[in-house]
Amino acid sequence: ITLPYPYRKSKYQFRFDFIGTSFKNPRGVTYQYQLIKNDDYESAQWIDLGSSGYREFDFLPDGQYELRVTAVNADGVRSKTNLSLTLNIEPPLRKQSWFYLLMASLFAYLIYMLIKYREQRLREAKRVLESEVANQTVLLRHQKTEIERKNQDITDSINYAKRIQSSILPPIGNLNEWFSDSFVFFAPRDIVSGDFYWFNHKEGKFYICCVDCT
Repeated sequence: ITLPYPYRKSKYQFRFDFIGTSFKNPRGVTYQYQLIKNDDYESAQWIDLGSSGYREFDFLPDGQYELRVTAVNADGVRSKTNLSLTLNIEPPLRKQSWFYLLMASLFAYLIYMLIKYREQRLREAKRVLESEVANQTVLLRHQKTEIERKNQDITDSINYAKRIQSSILPPIGNLNEWFSDSFVFFAPRDIVSGDFYWFNHKEGKFYICCVDCT
């Protein structure tokens, strides 16, 4: 007997009836049975039923069963052959091989989709990062250009200040005219100096100044 797996709440209930004959003492016949699951003959044991000629099972899980019944007469002689019935209850979908294969395929597909999703996210993040880097690069170029322009303006202003400063510094020849061995040591740290010198001769007096205008 082959039965499908019971997916509903109601489960299979089994009753097996059997009878052994004895012309000498019909009422003295007793019975024993074995229920062997999935060919596990070693753990199966003979169970006495007494004179009850039936066996009921409220529930049997999925699997392959073999029910063996033997009769013993009043003199203790067993029947030469056992009554045997094979019962197969098919497993549920979750226990079938194709279901495992389907679940493995679905799991592999989910892993694949997860990997593709992560790759897509990484590509999107890379694209956003590259766009941000490009925008920052353009911004830095504009800032660099602006800084260079301002530096050039400052440099031009300093050079103009140097020309103004140079125009007010007296010629070294005027000093050499009165002091032949004289010299001027003037070394600005930058283009234009915050200090300057000045000298002049007037009415027999010589005026020399070294000025800190910081």
